[in-house]
Amino acid sequence: MDSKQCTQDVSIAHRDADEKQTNEMKNEKKASSPEDNLAQKGLKTSSIKFLFQCLTLMDIFYVIMAIIASCVIGVKTPLYLLFFGNSILGAVMFLFEYFRLTMFDLIAERQVHSMKRRLFHTILQQDMIYFDHHKTGELDSLLTTDMTKIHAGIGNKFGLLMNTLSAIICSLILCFTLDWNLTLIFLSAPTSLVLAPIVVTKLIAKFMAIELTACKEAGAIAEEVLSSIRTVFSYNGQKKKKCNGFWYGNKRIREGGVTLANICTTFATLSTCIFSIKTVGPYFQAVVEALAAASNIEKTINESRRNETQKVGKQSSNLVGDIDFVNVFFSYPTRRNVAALNNLSFQVKCGQTVAVVGSSGSGKSTCVQLLQNFYEVDLGEILIDGIQINEYDRRWLRQQIGVVSQEPVLFHTTIRENILFGIDSATNEEIYQAAKVANAHDFIMCLPDKYETQVGERGAALSGGQKQRIAIARALLRNPKILLLDEGMSSHIIDDSSLWYTIIATSALDNESETIVQDALDRAAQGRTTIIIAHRLSTIRHADHIIVLKRGEITEEGNHESLTRAKGVYFDLVQQQLIHQAGQDEELTFEQEEMKRQLLSDQSHLDVSRERSSTVISTTPSILDKLYRKESTVIRQNDAQVDTKVKNRKAKQSNPIMDILRISKPEWIVMGIGCAMSVIIGAADVFISALQTKMMTSFQECDRDRQKRAIVKYALIIVGCSIIYSMCQLVRACMFAHSGSKITQRLRSKTFDAILCQDIGFFDDVKHSTGALCTILTTDVSIIQNITSVELGSIVQNLALFVTCTITGFAYSWQLALLNSAFLPIIVLAIYGQIHVTERFVNRQKNVLEDAGKLTVEVIQNIRTVVQLTKEEHFYNEYCRLLAILYKSSQKQIHITSLLSSLMLTSSMFSAAAIYSLGVTLVNDNIITDLTAVLFMQFLIFMSQAALYAFVSVPNYGKSIRSARNIFNLIKRKPTIKNQSNDGDKISNYTGQLGFKDVYFVYPTRTESIVLKKFNFTIESGQTVALVGSSGSGKSTAIQLIERFYDPTIGQILIDSQDIRSLNLQWYRSQIGIVSQELVLLNISIRENIAYGDNNRKDIPLDEIIEVAKTANTHDFIQLLPDAYETICGAKGLRLSGGQKQ
Repeated sequence: MDSKQCTQDVSIAHRDADEKQTNEMKNEKKASSPEDNLAQKGLKTSSIKFLFQCLTLMDIFYVIMAIIASCVIGVKTPLYLLFFGNSILGAVMFLFEYFRLTMFDLIAERQVHSMKRRLFHTILQQDMIYFDHHKTGELDSLLTTDMTKIHAGIGNKFGLLMNTLSAIICSLILCFTLDWNLTLIFLSAPTSLVLAPIVVTKLIAKFMAIELTACKEAGAIAEEVLSSIRTVFSYNGQKKKKCNGFWYGNKRIREGGVTLANICTTFATLSTCIFSIKTVGPYFQAVVEALAAASNIEKTINESRRNETQKVGKQSSNLVGDIDFVNVFFSYPTRRNVAALNNLSFQVKCGQTVAVVGSSGSGKSTCVQLLQNFYEVDLGEILIDGIQINEYDRRWLRQQIGVVSQEPVLFHTTIRENILFGIDSATNEEIYQAAKVANAHDFIMCLPDKYETQVGERGAALSGGQKQRIAIARALLRNPKILLLDEGMSSHIIDDSSLWYTIIATSALDNESETIVQDALDRAAQGRTTIIIAHRLSTIRHADHIIVLKRGEITEEGNHESLTRAKGVYFDLVQQQLIHQAGQDEELTFEQEEMKRQLLSDQSHLDVSRERSSTVISTTPSILDKLYRKESTVIRQNDAQVDTKVKNRKAKQSNPIMDILRISKPEWIVMGIGCAMSVIIGAADVFISALQTKMMTSFQECDRDRQKRAIVKYALIIVGCSIIYSMCQLVRACMFAHSGSKITQRLRSKTFDAILCQDIGFFDDVKHSTGALCTILTTDVSIIQNITSVELGSIVQNLALFVTCTITGFAYSWQLALLNSAFLPIIVLAIYGQIHVTERFVNRQKNVLEDAGKLTVEVIQNIRTVVQLTKEEHFYNEYCRLLAILYKSSQKQIHITSLLSSLMLTSSMFSAAAIYSLGVTLVNDNIITDLTAVLFMQFLIFMSQAALYAFVSVPNYGKSIRSARNIFNLIKRKPTIKNQSNDGDKISNYTGQLGFKDVYFVYPTRTESIVLKKFNFTIESGQTVALVGSSGSGKSTAIQLIERFYDPTIGQILIDSQDIRSLNLQWYRSQIGIVSQELVLLNISIRENIAYGDNNRKDIPLDEIIEVAKTANTHDFIQLLPDAYETICGAKGLRLSGGQKQ
């Protein structure tokens, strides 16, 4: 192909791709913009449809019946006067309440269950470009936080919204029927009654979208304030207009146009309407938040994507495995200006082993990703058996390819399951055979649980070499036609088997093992097309063909002998590595002989059995008993002490609410003001009702002038109370918005600090996985925010309302109040039962929720491995299994809590029957007046509304208790190694002499296995010492002890003859530089990642960064990147190659 024409074609392809990507990003930005998404468009009809689009015919029937039940319950409220004292109605309403509560919660569970399944399935179908642009936390938030908001918005709060709206409509109809003139006077403030809720709803939608999209603290404060302003708006107009209504009523009575009974009835009914309007705010807010969350999820689900797993393509029954790269041009979508491959062409015939070598970033790993169809080439073709790769069925093709990547990924399950990911239908014999070929069977059989051993998160319980071997076994299990071995795998095969020479002396296998592994791998390679990506040139001497890449182009190719004779780039690289290898080979031979001599002279044949993250050293029984008995006794004693401490801690465990109050101490004054305002607001309802009753008595005054003066007096008092009421609402909203924001920020900060302060042993525990800790930081803290902000104000308000009603009731009629109090235990027991049941089920569901969270995070983080293994359906089915467990548990919880809630919500109707009977008797006996009886009816309405709010708050309270326990247990946990402590010595004349003295060590999570036994050695200052041994022999364990990630179980580690436990930990670690087995780069710029090596200084000059980059031989490739040192590395450095990261 003509070079000039190729360049033009590539430019056109890049331009088209860039335009497409730009348009997609603009559309995405436009769709995700809060202003465009919700504020300008309002509550989108598509989002409302989306909330219920997963409904089945049976679900639709349930929804209709639940809405009807809600409307019936709503109608009951304004008709309360007509049915006051009817216990049969109470029994009917109990059944309706139970049906409504159960149906709406079940519908919400089913819808969220379906949405989670659909969303997770959609995420698994996305291509790699999608994951290059979306972070794991962003996608995980859709499955957790957003789904929680949707559940709240379409569950019982939606039912309560229907309930309240029907009550408002029925009240208005009844009022207009009684006296439309009087009703119009009462409702002469349409702006406050109708327009204000609509306007505030739109504002909440806007700020809710901002919060969900950007998660900014200012957005959270604004949303909280606005959620309360709806009530302020409504209150500010409604109570003032009541005064006009009573004045006009007085005028109508004098004129003879209406009776006192009509005015009282209209007033009582309209009071119910206004009370319903006041309570509708939280329900509207929940629905608006659900719509905002649904908009985000709908955008993700409906986003244009390449439907990978369902794409139908060719499947060949006789795949040979011939590979052809024909004039391939390719640039990564995130770096269009950098050509990863430039007119690359080469062939690999069936059965051939071809090695691709080159410097970091030369395009070696890109070839592997293109062969797996992760990306499409910009120009050119990749052929397998003469057919373009994109014409094959992607899932089928990936099943024909075995891959071991640069950084092997193991999933948080057993070794058996991890190997079975190669092919589900494999038998135990096939698993064992694959493990033997990968030289993994022996170390697996030495583990306590053998193939059922849990490998931990990302294989953390195994050493690097052990993880590589299991990954190799997984790749070989499917007996692939094509085998892709990336450079990380090559180096570990070197380390673990000595099949090829190694440059770094990190292995020490006996000759018999080397021969077995080499023969096994030779057999495994027969009949397969094998591509090896390697920096270690000594590993590819026997490759059939070697391709040398530089900046995406082939500079040389041939076999080892021809390339060496040519004395070109390959020859220079070989010579450079041989210079280093000569001395290391000699050191390796010496170390091997010395180890053999020590093993033979010790009268105990040390069997190096590879245990999870290090090796268990077993000896002959007599010596083992002597050595192990001592340590195991100490371990058992330590475990017993720990168990005792745990039991004592549980016995003395403080109340989570008190913990929240303690951490809220800086906001006590602000919260106190907010609570005081809430008390005034709660008491004001009762006080104003009493004033209105007094005003109604004025209508019985015979003297018209005195009647008019009394009505005006009470009207002015009510106006003044209304102004104070509104100001209290505004102050309370501001106070709790401020305190809630500050407490949430402080809780997140303290929780995050507590996590960072923990020792490494804490993170080894499977209970403290990344997903579980992220759940605490996000979900648990957000739940606690509810009871420290507006929720707290509402609780205090309703408590004040309840207490004031009770006290005022005793003041007006102690007989009726005492009778009403007899029914209070029913409400108290129902609330207590709800809290107990909710907490019980939440604790049951906790582990399953954490497992689901861990699964989603693990899958999204390792999506390339999931796709390589074609295990999208496997993880989708596992996720669905966990959701099914949650759904089954939730069904039981819903039925039990619905019974208790129904009893609590309808208890006022049963008490009303008794109060009605006694009230009639008291009125007939002239003990109380009829107006006092009406006032008591109003009190009952208030108390029933307080009970209704208690019903809404109880589940949140139960969840808050559980979340608070999770957070404060973490904050109060005392780590064995205090990572952020400033205590300890700093050596003034630090030389770096290092020594291990009689060190015994067991991992905290695996106390049954001794890793290091009587470990002794000394390294003088300036010396270079290599630790060698097979995978899991304890090399990495020694490094972790030097870093003081753990402390020795017995013995000492000395620096300059001083125990490292006595040193200032932060100072000590700042003296150590480390490059680990698993390279980790943060999702920040290259400059910031390099500067991260010295956190003792805030600003590190760029010149110094460039100098160390030159020393590490990275400056040249960094300068070739479009943004040079400001290039973002991506999550875990995925935008850089393995060599570049290292």
